[in-house]
Amino acid sequence: MNQEIKEFKINAATLYLYLENKVIKTVMKLVKKLVIRCFLN
Repeated sequence: MNQEIKEFKINAATLYLYLENKVIKTVMKLVKKLVIRCFLN
């Protein structure tokens, strides 16, 4: 029982970090696009 809870916590943390990383990369891409547009205009 305890082992299953540990594994679930590890999986949840891994998934959270993975999603957080994807969100940060997406946000950075959008910020770069906005910055480039601002400089070009």
